[in-house]
Amino acid sequence: MPPVLLLGAADALLNYALMTVLIGFYTGMIFVVNHVGTRVIEPDESISFFQQEISVTRNLGASRLHDFVFGGVNNHIEHHLFPSMPTARLRSARRITRAFCRRHGIAYREMSWFAAAHEVTRHFNAMSAFVP
Repeated sequence: MPPVLLLGAADALLNYALMTVLIGFYTGMIFVVNHVGTRVIEPDESISFFQQEISVTRNLGASRLHDFVFGGVNNHIEHHLFPSMPTARLRSARRITRAFCRRHGIAYREMSWFAAAHEVTRHFNAMSAFVP
């Protein structure tokens, strides 16, 4: 019989605490840069679903490494446009969506994570300096 490794209560608690802290930071680092600092749609604005989804999010890096690190959410525009599409297909949808936007003169925001984080930081700085 293979040896069984049992964790004690302290080990389990430490594992839970580390995972909670790290996962929160990790997901925050991914999701915040996908939306913060993008366009805000006003309630009385009448725009199409496609235009809304394109303008309120951005895509991050386009390599397979990015797909792995970001869990496919680097293809965030396509994730919003096609929410039931399997993550593995978002990369293909990205090429099609990008080409469609180019043909129709629609702004398609994609950038590195660092460029997106810089935009988010600029947005937060601008918001904190706002005085009504």
